[in-house]
Amino acid sequence: MIDIVVVSFSPAHCSLRISAGSSAAAIRAAKVVDPEAPNPPLHQASLDKAVARFDALRYAAGDIATADLRLTMQLAPEVKVLADPDRLHQAVGNLLVNATRYCRAGDEVAVTVDRDGSWAVVVIADTGPGMTPETKERIFDPFFTTKGKQGTGLGLAIGKTIVEAHRGSSTCDSEPGRGTVFVVRLPYGLS
Repeated sequence: MIDIVVVSFSPAHCSLRISAGSSAAAIRAAKVVDPEAPNPPLHQASLDKAVARFDALRYAAGDIATADLRLTMQLAPEVKVLADPDRLHQAVGNLLVNATRYCRAGDEVAVTVDRDGSWAVVVIADTGPGMTPETKERIFDPFFTTKGKQGTGLGLAIGKTIVEAHRGSSTCDSEPGRGTVFVVRLPYGLS
């Protein structure tokens, strides 16, 4: 059984207290953003290169191969952001992993990185089963999960928190039978 108490949850930090009986997944998720740790330095990052070398891609590759999914990537070159690359990888990686887990055999997951005016944009779109309006409404809520005991409900909530801490936004568009599109928008450039 997972015993988790939210101590604080804000766009900059997520602080959780987890009991000794908590699952390993919940403990890993809780270590994402430590409010007592100093803010990590932000660096110039090329978003296209960051997405292309996701650790999550290697992790998700097992899901992609097992489920017979097709992964495509269109990465515009030199899309620059000021970011903590580790946290950014985690935020977008969670979206990619979720997309691969909910798709069916033969579905496609498409990742796009581009620039839209003053924004760097990452789009993760899938042709999976989509979500009900009720699920879509709560998808970024902490501890909301549709995975039952296999999920903590923290991945997307923490990912959104990380993106917002970078002065960005995360949105979701989905309909049953029409797939899901997650869009992450981050300020383009170096300031």
